[in-house]
Amino acid sequence: MKRPALPAQEEYRLSTLHALGLPDTPPDERFDAITKATATLFGTLCVLDRKSRMFTPEQRTLLDQLGKWAEAEISLIAERLALPRYLGHLLGLLTEPVLLADADGRVQFANAAASSLLGDRPEEL
Repeated sequence: MKRPALPAQEEYRLSTLHALGLPDTPPDERFDAITKATATLFGTLCVLDRKSRMFTPEQRTLLDQLGKWAEAEISLIAERLALPRYLGHLLGLLTEPVLLADADGRVQFANAAASSLLGDRPEEL
């Protein structure tokens, strides 16, 4: 089987990695903690190679598609995490009283207008 040619910038890529001291770096507890937290939140796909690898055009296309999918998923997760803060901010700006209660009737959110009307701070409702 004939090996594909090295990419045009492969030597530059490798020299840059070595100049930054990235290959064969010792374990870093801070990085490992971030990696574990990320894996818990999002799940991960991790591939470790000790040597450079040549990919076929089909494999490159697949990796590109996987990367785009992963970016889209991370973006969706970030949007879902930001949504409650965004909605809370919008409800807080309303001049009409707004109270949000859970299934047991406990107040989970009260905007400033509701607090003013009822005479209590939101955390007291």
